[in-house]
Amino acid sequence: MYRMMRFVGRYKSARFDLKDASPRGRKSNFMDLNSSSGFALAILYVLKLADGAGLVHFGIKCGSFCGLNRGTSGRSACTPYGNIWHPSVIASNKLLERTTLLILLCTAMNGTWTIEQPEPGVVPPGPEQLAVLMGGQAENFKCWATDGGTYVQAMELCDELERQLQEDKETSYLQMQANEQLETVPVDILFCVNTLEASLSDLVKAGLMTDENTLVDPVVAPANIGPDTAGPDTACPQEEHGSPCKSDAYAVVDVAQERDDDEELEQASAMDMYLALTGLLSDGESDDAENGVKTEPDDTEAKMVKEKSRRKDLQVPAFVREQWESGNRSSMAQLLQQVNFNKDEFVASLEVQIKKKNKVLVEVEEGWYSKEEMLNDLNWLNAYDGQEEFWIQVRELGKRKHSQSYEETHKKIKQADDLPEVPKCLQGFKELDDLNNRLMLDGTKPSAGTQQGQTGLEMEIKLMEAQYDKCCELKAQAESQGMSEEILALLYKAMESRIKEVTVVSSTQIDAVLASLCQRDEDQEQHAVGISSSATSFLKIVLLGCSASAKVAKASTAKKYYDKHDKQEKPHAATCRSAIRTARNLVSDLGDQAGSVAGLRELASCSETHSERDTNRLLTGKFGLALPIPIKTIPGMDGGLPIFRLRDWLSFLLKINGWHHLCGLKSSDPPREKAIWSAFWERYRALDPGHDIFKKADEGLVNLERCAAMLLHGDEGRGRRRQAFMVVSYHSCLGRGTAAAQRASKASKVKKPYLKMKTNFAGHTYTTRFLAGAMTKQMYHDNEDMFANLMTSIADEALHLATCGVADRYGQKHWMVILRTVGDWPWLHRAAKLKRTYANVVKRLDQKAGGICHLCDAGSDDVPFEEIGTRRPQWLATMYRTSPFEAAPFMARAPHNPQQLAAHYAFDVFHTVQLGIGRYLTGTMLALWSDRETGNVEDRFEALTVKYKAFCKATGRATHVSRLTKDLIQWGSTTDFPAASWYKGHLTTTVMEFLQHLGESIDLEGDDVELLLSMGTEAVVALNDFMRLLYELDVWVPPDDARRAGELSAKFLRRYNDCAVRARSLQRTLFPIQPKFHCLHHLALELLRASNLGLHALNPIVLSTQQSEDFIGRPSRLSRRVSSRGTVVRVMQRYLQSCYTEWVKAGLLVEAAGPREK
Repeated sequence: MYRMMRFVGRYKSARFDLKDASPRGRKSNFMDLNSSSGFALAILYVLKLADGAGLVHFGIKCGSFCGLNRGTSGRSACTPYGNIWHPSVIASNKLLERTTLLILLCTAMNGTWTIEQPEPGVVPPGPEQLAVLMGGQAENFKCWATDGGTYVQAMELCDELERQLQEDKETSYLQMQANEQLETVPVDILFCVNTLEASLSDLVKAGLMTDENTLVDPVVAPANIGPDTAGPDTACPQEEHGSPCKSDAYAVVDVAQERDDDEELEQASAMDMYLALTGLLSDGESDDAENGVKTEPDDTEAKMVKEKSRRKDLQVPAFVREQWESGNRSSMAQLLQQVNFNKDEFVASLEVQIKKKNKVLVEVEEGWYSKEEMLNDLNWLNAYDGQEEFWIQVRELGKRKHSQSYEETHKKIKQADDLPEVPKCLQGFKELDDLNNRLMLDGTKPSAGTQQGQTGLEMEIKLMEAQYDKCCELKAQAESQGMSEEILALLYKAMESRIKEVTVVSSTQIDAVLASLCQRDEDQEQHAVGISSSATSFLKIVLLGCSASAKVAKASTAKKYYDKHDKQEKPHAATCRSAIRTARNLVSDLGDQAGSVAGLRELASCSETHSERDTNRLLTGKFGLALPIPIKTIPGMDGGLPIFRLRDWLSFLLKINGWHHLCGLKSSDPPREKAIWSAFWERYRALDPGHDIFKKADEGLVNLERCAAMLLHGDEGRGRRRQAFMVVSYHSCLGRGTAAAQRASKASKVKKPYLKMKTNFAGHTYTTRFLAGAMTKQMYHDNEDMFANLMTSIADEALHLATCGVADRYGQKHWMVILRTVGDWPWLHRAAKLKRTYANVVKRLDQKAGGICHLCDAGSDDVPFEEIGTRRPQWLATMYRTSPFEAAPFMARAPHNPQQLAAHYAFDVFHTVQLGIGRYLTGTMLALWSDRETGNVEDRFEALTVKYKAFCKATGRATHVSRLTKDLIQWGSTTDFPAASWYKGHLTTTVMEFLQHLGESIDLEGDDVELLLSMGTEAVVALNDFMRLLYELDVWVPPDDARRAGELSAKFLRRYNDCAVRARSLQRTLFPIQPKFHCLHHLALELLRASNLGLHALNPIVLSTQQSEDFIGRPSRLSRRVSSRGTVVRVMQRYLQSCYTEWVKAGLLVEAAGPREK
């Protein structure tokens, strides 16, 4: 609403919202309605309204009113104030009361107010809210509500008003004298005061307010029965449930002196009677107790039943005196409360309680049985809770009798014979009758005011429609002709000026605000900071929500506002059947005009039974809204396995002139593309001269200037019913870099190189990754031939593209070489048929070591893989010495280095560090840092959680987890090696940064624990620096940067090894060395080797799989949304459709303008 008023520009509006406030230090929140300053500011806003020309919108927002929190708040129709001992309920009740006061004030100002009631919220009206809604001076009160955002309903509450007015007639004489004293007060303010007094009186009637104006629970009322009230009533069952009644029913007469008893009793209200009945005024005290007048209980009873000399209408009936003397005072008080303090109904419905005592005879059979006899004779044992319990067979019978008494209460209605007479002075209700007659007018005949209002609304609607038509016309002209920058600048400037006109507050209003807020009470002055001496600074902070040094109101410019809202919203997903049904409904509604909408009739004609098939034929075949990659089939069960061939991807790229996309360029530039690939292969040849592709190039079979280096990746995602769903894909070694590399390039201010070779991390994975094939778990888990057929077809494609290539439209051939196969270790094990993997790590003392690395013999009996603290480990001499394959791998037929076939299957730095080493390091370091905190293990990790959240908030990082616990690091006991249990790489990076922050902010010098922390912090810093450096570099790492990266990774391994040795000497299960550390050792030594030779090293993150892991999740999610029959084919069809949208957004394709020509 605030934005709407601002946008219209013709009305001044101000936002009063807690989230706009920024309190600092110990200052109270000036936008908090529950604070004195906030309430005073809200009153000021309402008072600023012009007479009858303002609108105030109240949006009560509190979790206490949510229907899901009823178990905590305890709110219901019977208990609107809920569990008042709960802090949030107390605050929300206070908010509701102050909102009611503001509504009264707005009504007194002849203003218009609205209350927002969200759909899931429950704001039950209390007595004061009911008094405002039902007892106000309103001719016609309507409650507007929306249902699902589709239509609006109106409900008139005339019947409720009539019932409330009838009740007001019967009690209005109690306020007569008070109203006569306020005749000189303005009518609006008088109505406000009367309504507020009535609402507060209802609060006291309901037992919700004590003398200190503190809300109490109406159900659990004070039940302290004094000794003076003990008698027959104490046996009443109602008192066992906390009945509040404990004093005489007519103790209200204590408020009058004996000499003028009748006069003061006339002024007493029904509220005083209830206070006396419910015990809020004690037996021996009354209002006169404050003046030192003490009244005895016996005197009170005498006054209640004695004869009235002048006011016969107040004479107590005879049967009331009988019930009073019989001791049924508590029940009479409850009856008065039940009839809502209506004296006539109370006298007519007085209940007589009859107590009756009954006796029953209980017979109990008893006997003796020994434990041995029970066990031997019965052979019965309770095997569930471990306690011996036996069934007893009685052989000696006896009877024991005892009596048990209980009470029954019967109620009956006794009609009173002598009803009190109403005095003549109270029989006239002219004002209320007039108001009732106005409400009873025929609503079908509109009054003059209604006609005038309707005419005004129709005129405003016509004006709005005219303005809307002009805006549509201007918009169409702007879209067709375009708008110059000068016109846009003038438009934005004009709109900003209009915004400032309705937001900047004058100096007169500043003085009014300061004068109002300065009149706070002394108690508030003790808790709130005083008002600033500078009126201008205070105004900017309080009213405008900006800093004191600001010169204008804090608001977004018009250009930013429209730029933000011009962004296209993400379309909602829909099923094929729902799309078909929607199209049919539109065709039936539009009739002949449906033909003007392209594709509408065709979509409506699709079959709902085969919705997936028909819509795919329409969208893909006729309208071309999918990539034109053919789906091929290879041999397999159930008709074969569908795949995408790499040659078809290359043909499509060449057809759309997208070869530059594989080079990481944004537009086509053939000379630059040739130079980039030529430089790439030249640097790779220096590292691996024995690769087959260079032999083919020397023979003239391949032109390396038009040969792209590709990578093959595979892994399992989560498909239907959490079953594995395998996805295999290709991607180029070159791309558009990383965000860290772009920041480093901007900071260095170095011109972009001509031979740009960036890593492939930027862009949507639908545009940078190319699907090769997919399989459900049922297809390959029990049938290895399916997986073998898929990998064999991929290897054949790799051989074909590295040998034959694909020609473009000009006849020039282009080649592709699958340089590496990457993925996590289980994927490498399956794809390469390895016999030396992580699964061979020794787990028992009698187990024979079989080797864990396919690149070397590390992990065997005489070559330990745990040797990570040196640059000359024993396994270095065993590189490529023995074959790690159980059989010839699938990619052996593709071009590779014959002497180093194992190198084709590369370790992944993402699974090695973020999901490997980082989890062991973070788990161990968190366990060590928890030892520095105080308390038990839960308290220590809670203290770490507070620090972690503060760090994430200060650095703008996502926490990803709500708490750091010992279960999160799998540290059940001190005999377990801690290791993080999460599987999110970004969480590892965040926790590593947090651990570095902790270590650098504290001076660690002292005992063995702090020495381990100091060494562990050095390891954390080295690993963080290593990863940051890799992400800031391009595909090829210069020798100096390669040496620095190698030194950082080697330093980390040394520090971690030292920590492991020291932890073992201290007999602590910390810093475990797992096979992942051996993978990092390979990467470190490879970087150092390239730098020692003066060569460019291949950046390890080129082989990282973060983006490929993201790509795997997309087809896996599609598999959960299609039919279980033909899952793979449906996934591939939807994949092509999804890719089409992303390729159009990336500028690689031009969106189809109409149906595809046949």
